[in-house]
Amino acid sequence: MQELEQLPVLRVGDESISLAQSLKYLQLSGNLMPVIQDVVSQHVVYQELQVRKEKYQLSSADIAQTMVDFRCLHQLTESEAFDAWLQSQGIDQTLFQQRIAMNALLKQLKADIAAPDIQTVFEQQKDQLETVALEGLVMSDESMATVLHGRLQAGESMEALSEPKVGAPLVRRVRKDLRRGQLPEPLRTHVAHASAGSLLQPLAMAEYWSIFQVESVMPAVLEGELKQQLEERLFQLWVAQKIKSLNVRLTQPEPAKESVSVS
Repeated sequence: MQELEQLPVLRVGDESISLAQSLKYLQLSGNLMPVIQDVVSQHVVYQELQVRKEKYQLSSADIAQTMVDFRCLHQLTESEAFDAWLQSQGIDQTLFQQRIAMNALLKQLKADIAAPDIQTVFEQQKDQLETVALEGLVMSDESMATVLHGRLQAGESMEALSEPKVGAPLVRRVRKDLRRGQLPEPLRTHVAHASAGSLLQPLAMAEYWSIFQVESVMPAVLEGELKQQLEERLFQLWVAQKIKSLNVRLTQPEPAKESVSVS
């Protein structure tokens, strides 16, 4: 019997690459540990799904509809496009169906894992999760920023001030909708106590000067995309804690035992 380390897992042209050689390549390139961590993470998740499999029920109709929705969303309704995508993913129709089912189960698992703590985390971070809508002007000159800030205070619009003018330095108009916690410093501190409609003082950011106005501040609500993001964060923390308690190591495969027949 061929030993596990000699079993080919890849073919490159006419050559076969064994599992042992594949791991060696990853080790030499510095990519082995991320792969191992990913494998262990998937193992932890799979084992947990096995424990809870009686709780999570998926009907074949639900899976079929999710597959249709996926193909529509990613413009894969045509057979040729879908087949090309399957090939690019290294899977077939059966594995695609299994992936869809796995993702559906994983969504339920993430919600369950996050449920005990998500409301507390949300309340603790509620201010940083607010969405701040900003409109601004970006330029390279501090004195220009001072002049334009005065003109904005006098009632001129950012749209008018950002129109290209022959011989004048470029002024770029920008719009940002970001959660407070995602704002880069020093902008985050700059808007910390600003309310909707506030015109902020000129601000130096890297090699540019910016003038921002707060268009709106939208309170955070624990639903939709935000809820999914917090569930994902809590789930990843849970996986990391699970892995910490495991003894993970690479082992050499045991030599194959020869069978002995007794006549």
